[in-house]
Amino acid sequence: GNLRHDWTSYSYDAPSSAFAAGAWHPYSTQWQPDQILTWNAGMNARTRFYGMWMPYWGRFAGLRHTVNPAVGYTFTPHIDPRPYFVANPKLGQATGQKKASQVTLSLGQILDGKILSDSATDTAKAKSKKGTSYSLLSLTTTTNYDLNKDAHPWDDISTSFNTGLLQA
Repeated sequence: GNLRHDWTSYSYDAPSSAFAAGAWHPYSTQWQPDQILTWNAGMNARTRFYGMWMPYWGRFAGLRHTVNPAVGYTFTPHIDPRPYFVANPKLGQATGQKKASQVTLSLGQILDGKILSDSATDTAKAKSKKGTSYSLLSLTTTTNYDLNKDAHPWDDISTSFNTGLLQA
């Protein structure tokens, strides 16, 4: 979960009557800063499983495919906006928060290859020798589903990938 405490360096003095004007006061010993507390809580579950293909063709030992599925849930309560809280957008502050119940689905995949050293070209020797592993491809796909939204509850599907081929 996350807990966030934001404050502003100005306080608002509400008018004493309908005809009086309110006033903004900078933080001082007389005026305390306005503040807001926001939070959320969540949990995640993930696992990992592997698939291997080891043909031992020359120096090429084989491939390992790792799959990392994950699911998460985050609850964010509704917090009424503070009418006089001056949020600083550069700090990511907000005057309140909307209720949300989000389910996050993620699938990570990693493809690694293994190359044996020059002296281990014989298949019997190759199985007993260690080689160098290379990260060929890493791919992560993620989306969210908001249980509180009636229209368009699914977020966009985002995918990121990288490769270690150029580092070999």
